[in-house]
Amino acid sequence: MEQRFKDQLDEIEAKREALEVRYIKLGAKGKVADDCFKNNLLYIGYGTHLPEVREWCNQARDVNKRDLAVDKIQNYWVQKENKTQGTATNFTNSVLSVAEDQGNILWFTVHERRVYYGLTAGGELERFQPWEKNGDNSGSAKRMEFGWCSVNKAGHALEVNKLSGALTKTQSTQGTIAKIQDKPANYFLNHLLCRPLAIKDRAK
Repeated sequence: MEQRFKDQLDEIEAKREALEVRYIKLGAKGKVADDCFKNNLLYIGYGTHLPEVREWCNQARDVNKRDLAVDKIQNYWVQKENKTQGTATNFTNSVLSVAEDQGNILWFTVHERRVYYGLTAGGELERFQPWEKNGDNSGSAKRMEFGWCSVNKAGHALEVNKLSGALTKTQSTQGTIAKIQDKPANYFLNHLLCRPLAIKDRAK
């Protein structure tokens, strides 16, 4: 395993109590996943190819500007894209979960029957070359701190068919982002860090 991935697992272990675990679909139908893996990026769409939307998302990182920025993002979806208020709120919450992340979310995705995970560097949303002119997949991204990894601490591949369905079923969700509940999140963290699972302990 590369040293950067060992370092990432050390950081995950150090931050474990404060970490959220979230699934993310990298582009429409996951079509920008390879670009993300190659360039160490976390992609998000939701209108962030537009300079003003991206700027509002980044402004929301400032507690003093957040309320106004959130209102502007929601109004964009309602007034410009004719979405319902409920859909606008959902879209806004999704994009802000990426924009506001300071490296305290463990992101994972599923690609070609394998699970990839990583932490962001916590910076702002930016535009990157792969998506300057890419149709529906023309959003923005954040840098990953260590990159995307698809093995656990023991070096074993994270194959979908060998992981709990409570975790991997999120790949079939209609949305782009899904927060993972405590039990499957703890299961995933234990699996990554090669910690004994409670059910195995009880069995022994």
